[in-house]
Amino acid sequence: MEQKPKKNMNMVSGQAGNDPYEDLYEREHPVSKKHPQMSLQQRAAQFAPFAALVGYEDMIDDAGDAFRKNREADEAGFDPEQMILADDGE
Repeated sequence: MEQKPKKNMNMVSGQAGNDPYEDLYEREHPVSKKHPQMSLQQRAAQFAPFAALVGYEDMIDDAGDAFRKNREADEAGFDPEQMILADDGE
């Protein structure tokens, strides 16, 4: 008896037809004989986001705070008339 090819959705083109990966779907998941299976907790820790630059965000926040303080001081002490007089005196 002849087997007909399955008419699955083609994962590459998105069209109905023979799927080039069809033979992989029926295979069992490979299990290593050398390495023990990782626990779910270990896997979660491995793939969880990490802070590559520890303290970088705090440094950016501190720089922003310093900038805001300097800007507020400049705005509070800025006198346009003094600036005009200073320019004329040079």
